[in-house]
Amino acid sequence: MLQPNEKKPSFEESKFETEKRLKIVETIEHKLSDCSDALILVGSMAYGRNYCVRQGSDIDLIVLVEPQNIDEVVNCGLFERESHAKDFAKAFTEGVAQVCTLKYFSDGVKSECHIWDKETRYKISRFEIEHAIRFSTSPKSSSDVHLDFSGKQRHIERESVHFGEYFLVKYPAFVIQEGCFVPYEPLSNIVMNPDIMFTKDKSLYGNIDILWQKLAQRLSQENSGIIDLSRQSIVLSQTGHWNLPPETRKKLEYRTEKALDNLGVKYVYADI
Repeated sequence: MLQPNEKKPSFEESKFETEKRLKIVETIEHKLSDCSDALILVGSMAYGRNYCVRQGSDIDLIVLVEPQNIDEVVNCGLFERESHAKDFAKAFTEGVAQVCTLKYFSDGVKSECHIWDKETRYKISRFEIEHAIRFSTSPKSSSDVHLDFSGKQRHIERESVHFGEYFLVKYPAFVIQEGCFVPYEPLSNIVMNPDIMFTKDKSLYGNIDILWQKLAQRLSQENSGIIDLSRQSIVLSQTGHWNLPPETRKKLEYRTEKALDNLGVKYVYADI
């Protein structure tokens, strides 16, 4: 992900790198279409196509799976290089872990497939649970810096325990720090303009709608009176919001406004 002060790629570079990655996504979709319930493209390839995707950009995908299908997923032909895949499948089936990232490499591009237990993912979207257990080869995270509704950075360490030669990591959907709501990847990935490649379960869309309403409720709880969305917003709480194309930012702002309208909450953009 590009950092706030990094120069964005040219349109020509981003378009070329986007098209290259879309072909890889097609391969992944073909491999996973029979054994998974949904495939969701997230990250820069979802929110920044032809805009901020560059040569070093990874592909991020959420894969929703039923426990009885996990063996078929890890043996689909994408993850032969992932030595921990079968151990994760066992932990997944036994209910020890609900999510794990498996990598696939093609044409010099890394794809990270975040394999999720479908029901756990839905419960997180509905705020019914606050975290999942992630099966990992490392106790560390690629990023422990996240943002609150004002865009302020919050650094929070994740808890982990040894599990044989692996780790079980507490993977929060959000935390509350100093009274401020701080969303993590399980929520942010679904907010930042996700592209649903396929789903066999149409309730996925309803769960995304519920997530937006829950976020709007929390935003209103932290702001008394009229909310100034130029200073406090769902968009500002998303890591990478500085990379959003103008049309995508407007789309997410509209979704925020719609959710607040449903709650009867008033808002302005004071800095515009």
